[in-house]
Amino acid sequence: MKNKAYTFKKKRTNADMLEHVMIIIFLIIITAFSFRFYMSIDLIKNINNIPQLALDSLIFSLVTLFSIYFFKYMYLIMAKPWFFFRFNYRLNTLFEQLAKNQTVSKKIVFPKVKILHDEKKDIFTFEFFWKGSATNGFEQDVTHRISSVLFPAEDYFLEEPIKKQASTIFKYCRQPRRLKINLQKINNDTIYQRKIRLNSNLFWNLDKQPHATLTGGTGSGKTMMLYYLIYEAAKLNSDIYIVDAKRADLSTLHSVKKIAETTDEIVLLFNELINEMNARFEVIQKSNEPQKHATEFGFNDVFVFIDELAVVVEIAKTTDTDNKALNKLHARDKNWEKLSEDNYSKIISSIRLLIFKSRQVNIHIVLATQNFEASLLGSSSVRDNLSMRILLGNASTVQVNQMGLTQEQLPLFDTSQIGAGIIWMDSMNWVNARSFETPYLNFRNLRPNDILDNYFEIGRKHVNS
Repeated sequence: MKNKAYTFKKKRTNADMLEHVMIIIFLIIITAFSFRFYMSIDLIKNINNIPQLALDSLIFSLVTLFSIYFFKYMYLIMAKPWFFFRFNYRLNTLFEQLAKNQTVSKKIVFPKVKILHDEKKDIFTFEFFWKGSATNGFEQDVTHRISSVLFPAEDYFLEEPIKKQASTIFKYCRQPRRLKINLQKINNDTIYQRKIRLNSNLFWNLDKQPHATLTGGTGSGKTMMLYYLIYEAAKLNSDIYIVDAKRADLSTLHSVKKIAETTDEIVLLFNELINEMNARFEVIQKSNEPQKHATEFGFNDVFVFIDELAVVVEIAKTTDTDNKALNKLHARDKNWEKLSEDNYSKIISSIRLLIFKSRQVNIHIVLATQNFEASLLGSSSVRDNLSMRILLGNASTVQVNQMGLTQEQLPLFDTSQIGAGIIWMDSMNWVNARSFETPYLNFRNLRPNDILDNYFEIGRKHVNS
């Protein structure tokens, strides 16, 4: 029965159905009882045999009732899949709810519904066929109610509604499972694909979504997610740069290529990255194959992890202010080496340039911050080029807008747990954001640097194999 479609049609209301079933049961019992009593009436020898005959007739009628329904449901079980029983009553309930909606056009004859189940991917596809003109309010109401009625346990989510001329298709996928990472045993399932697994269903495709942003308050799980992405980047034998102006957790990962903490170090790091980007572009242009990516010419992926972008910005501004004051103080000193007063603009312009241009040369920017205001990078157009966006914790309206989404695009999901939130990925044809839980890392007294060394070793073995 794999991938076979089944059609459901509107039945009586559930109350009418119950009444109808009770009437049928009553008629079967009465008919069977009467038949058995009539056929055995010649056996009555005296009036004392009547109660026994009545009891036998009642037993016969109950056995007949059981047999009829047993063979009926055995036939249905053999002829219909399990989801026929799962959705039969629920679809009728959905139709009843829609019938009470004032936005429904009076011309509508309630639809039939064709359901397709992809067993391998565990995806349900519901196609609602309209007979008449379905108003926009009606289709919106279906979208709103279908999840709560058909999937009350929220174990499936709506991927994408597809409108056709006479029907609307609703595609539901099973909620993804959170990854539980064994840091002592490295999984190589994506190492040859240049993808990073995010959960049981999603991958970060480095070609389709080159840059990422991770937003969330303190304690939302951002640091663990950054650790995971850094480890996965190491597994791909990437060159990893870390910008950590707070000098917190990430600044202890000394196995990466470079860590920048001060404003001067950050400026130098981005100068190095700009030079690397230009050098890669030069190689691509000389190859006469401008459509190829840098990794196809033997270059490693480059990851730049910026922890707390807002802190980097504020420290750069403070440094510029201090340098300006010092330059003014020593203005008459001929031996004074003038300090840079434009560190902030250098850092921001470098980040903007990398985000806009570095896709083809496989340099990936990962920005982490508590609030991603457009002013941090000068304009929202830069933020929009961060093609994978993760928001952890309870999403405020402002944070949702910062992701380029609306409240209507948010999934129904409990974000109270650490590491829970929503995710949006470009180039996926998504209509709504999806629920997301960061991979669970259990260090078990392991040192982050030792784990990183192990991942780098796996990446080097992959390259040399």
